[in-house]
Amino acid sequence: MPWERGEDDGEEEGKGLREKRAKAPTLAELAIEDSELKRLRRLGMEMRERLSVPKAGVTQAVLEKIHQEWRKSELVRLKFHEDLAHNRKMGHQIVEVCTPSIHPMIL
Repeated sequence: MPWERGEDDGEEEGKGLREKRAKAPTLAELAIEDSELKRLRRLGMEMRERLSVPKAGVTQAVLEKIHQEWRKSELVRLKFHEDLAHNRKMGHQIVEVCTPSIHPMIL
């Protein structure tokens, strides 16, 4: 049992914490330079207006709004609702599949 272990097991005090797993790089991280990626992330965090993605998900109307926003700006910030708000990775993958010409980033 763990409480019966002696101190000679080589276990240190801080070893009980979980180690961070290395994340796989996203498509955006692979395709865009680090300096450009840093600039885009900074701009994305400063953006105030968000395009709302309803419970229905990424529909044709939402895609048209995204393309309309890209005519004005190089970034579009999305606000997901309901199920996609709870699972950001799934929302990220849906946007990536629906808009193959771009590389979405999760900020």
